[in-house]
Amino acid sequence: MGSIGGASFAGSGSGSNYLCMPEEPIYDEVETSLHGERALIYSSEYQVNTGPSRMQPMHDHTPTCAVCRAPSGRTSKLMIPARNVCPSQEWRLEYAGYIMAEKNVHKRSEFVCVDREMVPKAGTWGNQDGSLLYLTEVWCLVGAGLDCGPYINGYEITCAVCTI
Repeated sequence: MGSIGGASFAGSGSGSNYLCMPEEPIYDEVETSLHGERALIYSSEYQVNTGPSRMQPMHDHTPTCAVCRAPSGRTSKLMIPARNVCPSQEWRLEYAGYIMAEKNVHKRSEFVCVDREMVPKAGTWGNQDGSLLYLTEVWCLVGAGLDCGPYINGYEITCAVCTI
């Protein structure tokens, strides 16, 4: 288990994906002074002050992460957006939650499936504004978004991580 890190929401460089940072890093050769010509990794924060009331206490906490390792024989893993169940009983639900990413007016990041329990890293809280995780909601508009039949404007998108 570790914590989620990534590039600053305000920067235009560094990586675009979130990383599961281990609790105990191992360094090789290092140059100990700070440099301006480097990519940077920041701690992530939940940005859920406008989310469902159950989630709001997690605002500005650092999210934990873990590597999903399925039992032997389960060689396929699938993250399903907009569903919190697996496609059939053959699949095993590893966890369900919400799709999160950077805010739509920030630099792009990947969409990640965050467990609905939103377990923060112990002892973290504070507005560092590094790499941020916002709930993802639907925008449907005829001809410009997702289909407005099954998708409803403003609804937070769920997700499921399944193995088979």
